Amino acid sequence: MRLSFLRPSAIFCHCNIPMQSRGVRTRTGCWTCRKRRKKCDEKRPYCTNCAALSLRCAGYTIRLRWTEPQQTPKALVKDDPQVRTLPAGSCKDASDTEEPNDRRREAILLYHLRQDGYKSLTDTERGIIYDFIQWGAATLIPGIGTTREKYFEIFAQSKGLLASCLAYHTTLSPKYSGLEDQYYQRSIEVFRRELSDPLFVANEATVYAALMLSSISMNRGVPWTVHVNGIASILDQQKSYACPDGRIKDYTSFMGILDLPTHILGRKTINRNIWYTHCRLRDGIDVVTGLPCSLIDLLSAINQPYVVPMLMNWRIEEGTKKQQQIWDANRHAAIIVGLNPGSIGQGVNTHVRQAVTLLRELKGEISDEFSQVRQALLFPLVITGSQSLSLSDDDKLFIMECISDLADGSLEHNLYYCGAGQILQELWYNDAGRSLQQIAEDLGIEQGLF
Repeated sequence: MRLSFLRPSAIFCHCNIPMQSRGVRTRTGCWTCRKRRKKCDEKRPYCTNCAALSLRCAGYTIRLRWTEPQQTPKALVKDDPQVRTLPAGSCKDASDTEEPNDRRREAILLYHLRQDGYKSLTDTERGIIYDFIQWGAATLIPGIGTTREKYFEIFAQSKGLLASCLAYHTTLSPKYSGLEDQYYQRSIEVFRRELSDPLFVANEATVYAALMLSSISMNRGVPWTVHVNGIASILDQQKSYACPDGRIKDYTSFMGILDLPTHILGRKTINRNIWYTHCRLRDGIDVVTGLPCSLIDLLSAINQPYVVPMLMNWRIEEGTKKQQQIWDANRHAAIIVGLNPGSIGQGVNTHVRQAVTLLRELKGEISDEFSQVRQALLFPLVITGSQSLSLSDDDKLFIMECISDLADGSLEHNLYYCGAGQILQELWYNDAGRSLQQIAEDLGIEQGLF
C-alpha cells in the first residue's frame, strides 16, 4: 500500500500532516452520538439523531473519570461561609446541569480564590477558572478529584499561578479561542515578576506556575523545558527536595516526568536528571503518564549501560490487560532507544514488531478520551516510527493515523501532535542519515512525547 498522500508534497496548513478524509472529530456532541461515533448536530435539549431514532439523548455535560472516587463541589465548599447562604440543593454535582448557577459558581470560586483573587478577575476570567477547576485541571492531574483542596488552596498565594491556569485552560477549550496569546503573554509577565521577588520565589505556587507554563508552551508548540530547568535550579539552591512529602513530592514527580531524557526531542536545555536523582524507587502508578514508577525509573536512567538488560527482564506489574499492553509497548520503545537507534539490527527489529503489534491492539483506546492508556501512547508511536527500515508503508500510515486520532482528528489545530508528525515525516522522506533528535533540532522543534 503506497503512502503518496503522506509525503511532504501533499501537505496542509504548516505541518506536513495529511488532512483526514473522515473530517474533524469534536468533543462537543451529545454522549449518545459520541458513544455511537456519529456526527451530532448538538441541538438542545435533544439532538436530531437521537430524536429520529427514539434514542435516549445523554446530553452534553462534562464527564470526568477520576482515578479515585470524585469529591463533589458541595463537599468541597461545605465549610465556606459563602456557601452557607445558598438555598438547599444549589450545589448539585457538575454533571447535573449544563450551565452553573451564578451563585453556585461564585461560591466555589470564592472558596478557592478568596476575595482578593476573585475580585481581581473579570467575569470572563471567572468563567475560565471555574471551567479549569471543574475539568481542565484533570488533564494535568488525573487523580485530582479527591485532592482539589490540596491543590486549589494555593491559588490565593500567587497571581502567577492564577494567570498560568487561565492561560492553560484557553489552550484546551474552543470556547475561549482567540484568547490564548493574550493570556499566555500575561502569564509569562506575571510569572517573571514573581520569580524576581524574594517573597514569591520560594513559594510552592511559583513552582506550579512554572509547570503550568511548561504545559502551556508544550501545547502551543514552543520551547518549554526552560521553565522546568529554571525552577529546578531554584529548588536545587534552596534544597527544597530534601523533604519529599505532600505537594513537594507531587510537583517533584511532575518535574521529573517533564525532564525524562527519553521523552524530549530537540531539547534546548540540559537534562537535569530530576526523576533519576529525586524520584526513584517509588511504588505504584504515576498519575501523569499512567506508567508504573518502576518503569519510569528505567526510562530516567536510559543512558546507563545496565538499563537495556533490565528493561528486557522487567516484570510487568499488575493492572488491566490494556494497561499491561501499553506498559509493554513503552518498554519495547525504551529498549529501542537504549539500543543503538541509528542502526537497524535483528534485535531492534524484534522490538519494533512487538511494539507495533501491541499498538494495533490498543488502537481502539485512542478514540476514548477517558482511556487510562491514551496518555502513554505517543512515546511508543514516535519511537517505533523512528525505525523506518523496520516499518511497512501500512505501519507508517497506521502510526500517522494514531497520532492524528490523539489530536482528535485535527492535527492542523494541535501544534503538539503536529510537531511529532512533522518530525516523523521528515525522518521517513528526507532523513539524510539523521536521527529523530537531529531532525527535531534542525526543524527547531522542542517536542515532548508525553
